[in-house]
Amino acid sequence: MNHKPWQSIFDTYNIHKHDFSKSPFVLTAEQIKKATAHFTNTTEREVRVLCKQDTRESRPQIFVDNNLFILPIKNGIYTIL
Repeated sequence: MNHKPWQSIFDTYNIHKHDFSKSPFVLTAEQIKKATAHFTNTTEREVRVLCKQDTRESRPQIFVDNNLFILPIKNGIYTIL
């Protein structure tokens, strides 16, 4: 699983502090790339791989802990809710 990259993304954009009861958090592929640029493994940087969460079990731990999931809005734009 991609726990470390998602932790980095959450930390970079202060997603922990976002009030999800008011609105979802919109995240772009470009933002994901910037937040994970320091990772060396392709699976830890590839947006397509990071955002693929087909089942509850496939969610990174930070999503499970915060009762969140991610959905694509359109090409290169995602929403965390």
